[in-house]
Amino acid sequence: MAYVPFTAGQKATADLLTTQLVQELMPWTLFSSIGSFATNFTANVSNPPMMRKRLILGVERWEYTGRIQVAALTANTDTLCFTFNSGYRPVAEQGWPLLGAASGFYSVRTTLQTSGQLRVGVPTAAGAGTNAILLNGAYIDDPL
Repeated sequence: MAYVPFTAGQKATADLLTTQLVQELMPWTLFSSIGSFATNFTANVSNPPMMRKRLILGVERWEYTGRIQVAALTANTDTLCFTFNSGYRPVAEQGWPLLGAASGFYSVRTTLQTSGQLRVGVPTAAGAGTNAILLNGAYIDDPL
């Protein structure tokens, strides 16, 4: 049974508490199953990028985890990293500052566009050494 919110002052009974507060709509799924990597980007072997969909208190949440490898990310350039298939694309552009491996302590600017394109970039100060993007902690609430 889906989550049914309580109204202000409503008495919580055992019957009302049987609703599921968190539901899994899609288990952790490898990116390679729901889209394609751009040239020079690959899934990390030991920590592959994945996505899952959950319903939390009636609100859909898409969560991301894992590591995307790149030989070297060109500084100060918006770069296509991955394209999600339809069904895995939000209706509004999303963005996160994520950790990048060898990025000189600068975050990786990451955007997920409505076209399904996952785009990344680092500032010039990060140099050209960034070789991975860590997706841990990235999520979208109410993506549809």
